[in-house]
Amino acid sequence: MLGLGNSLVRGGVLGFSNTYSLDFDGTDDYVDVGTAYNGVKSISFLLKVDDVTSNTDYILGLNDTDYISVVDGTVTLSGFSGGTNTIYVDASEASTVDTAWHHILITSTTARNASNCDLGRTQSNNSYNMVGNLDEVAFTSDVKSASDFADGTTPLDISGLSNLQNWWRMGDGVLDDGNVTGNGLIADQVNPALGSDLASSLDWNNNGSDPYETLTTSGNSVTEADNTSGWGIASTDTFSLTTGIVYKLVFDFTLNSGAVPNKVLIAVNSDLGSLQKFIITGVENGLQTHYFTVDATRTDYRFGVRENSATNWSLSALSIKPVNGNPGLMTNMASEDIVKDTP
Repeated sequence: MLGLGNSLVRGGVLGFSNTYSLDFDGTDDYVDVGTAYNGVKSISFLLKVDDVTSNTDYILGLNDTDYISVVDGTVTLSGFSGGTNTIYVDASEASTVDTAWHHILITSTTARNASNCDLGRTQSNNSYNMVGNLDEVAFTSDVKSASDFADGTTPLDISGLSNLQNWWRMGDGVLDDGNVTGNGLIADQVNPALGSDLASSLDWNNNGSDPYETLTTSGNSVTEADNTSGWGIASTDTFSLTTGIVYKLVFDFTLNSGAVPNKVLIAVNSDLGSLQKFIITGVENGLQTHYFTVDATRTDYRFGVRENSATNWSLSALSIKPVNGNPGLMTNMASEDIVKDTP
């Protein structure tokens, strides 16, 4: 293998490097990495905790049953019932860590199934969020060796690893994006791609009960929306969204005059007052990106803007694309949490 920076590559293929990790503050940071984990037998990650004295850090939670944590410097499994579970620290069968970087591998002879997974906390408990850094998290459906993932604490390019189910690079991956308004994205590198644009053929409609006085549109762009009093509400045609999928929303917004719109949102019904699923308040000027999920699969979602005072705005470059794989939503985290701190 050939070395490249602080990482190694398989088969002499250049281009793989490890520059970033994700820094968790221990308060409310976590990454929601989606749904449907079936047959997980190996969980690998690089870890650096800030404190190993009288401290508990929940590193990963599958459902509300299986947890990986560090308790007073000891990697601990909770749940993980059935079969034989083994913990490896830096390729040795051990469980003790200090505040340096370590490669952790958890293997199980019993396949783990889960409907959801969070990184940096348990599924429902924010009392013990981890304080420290997490990098190169991977799941496989067979029992692997530590050398499949890292040389000591130096990560390997595992893109060609057999039975790789999920791989989150925590800032170094294709589509990884923390520089957004709202929740950032840590993409699943097994399938780091975007689906078709749901907004490409949408048109805008003025609400019948609370219309903008002027609404001039062209396809999915609004060249002018003017409102002088009362509610002004405009929304696109309906489109379908599916629960469990992360969507990338992009649009270019310009406030020409007056008040910043009360809400820019994904909702149901033309007045945008029902089933408000994703809300942006204080929308900023310029091109912006948001990632969101919905908790109900429906065919009648709309994207729209509503305001109850004088405003004049325009909007273009609207795009709504599904993110493939099991991408992670950075929750209560932003670009400053993707840091240059790696083994």
